[in-house]
Amino acid sequence: MKQSKPEWYTMLKSEPFTRKTFNLEKIKNIEHAVESGTRVRVFMGQRLVFFITCAVIITGLFLTYAEKLPIEDGGISSSPNLNAVVDDKGNVVYIDRKWLVSKELLELYQTYHKNKSEDLLIELNPLDIFKMYMLASQKGDYDTIYELIFKEAKFNALSREEYLTSISKYQESQNKIEDKWVKWKKTNYLHEKVEGETASIRMTTTPNSSDLLQADEYTIRLVKNNNGVWKLDWDSVLQLQNS
Repeated sequence: MKQSKPEWYTMLKSEPFTRKTFNLEKIKNIEHAVESGTRVRVFMGQRLVFFITCAVIITGLFLTYAEKLPIEDGGISSSPNLNAVVDDKGNVVYIDRKWLVSKELLELYQTYHKNKSEDLLIELNPLDIFKMYMLASQKGDYDTIYELIFKEAKFNALSREEYLTSISKYQESQNKIEDKWVKWKKTNYLHEKVEGETASIRMTTTPNSSDLLQADEYTIRLVKNNNGVWKLDWDSVLQLQNS
């Protein structure tokens, strides 16, 4: 007896597809999809390049204008290099950035000038106190300078009368004092050194600090008083003023 074969056997012997599925229309659709994908990739690549270029330009502009910093009289300066500060014409204003007075320190000086509260100075470092002295000296603010001077007995306390006598004896015209500061800012680097409760600010014509004294350098010494506030040593202030 001849055994009949199941239906699935007959199906397996036939072609897998009864009709053509991979026709010309589908080929065109696939080509179109590939082409579209390529365009998307190219477009995304172009956008990426565009955004990177914009980021570089914006960063450059930011770095350029971020160099613009406030000067004590509210002016603006910019720096083309890592250290010197120049004006809009390219002239050196400060040879060393450490001369720069921040807006916050300027405002603090103006407040201290009015009320002379020592509490305002507690958080300031020796370089800040030196800049406060510089601002007062440039403005002929001798009352503020006196308040910034160390006056405790162990360092030969300076009375107001002695101070005023010294000032009147060595006083120059205010224009000459301002000219000195302008020159020092253009030619001198500042070096801060703190040792316990004493400190010094050295003004030298070389950028690198050295223990060797230079003929053309000036040094302002500072001492911490009993309240933990840095104050100026009068002898070194007087020496600088009369240099």
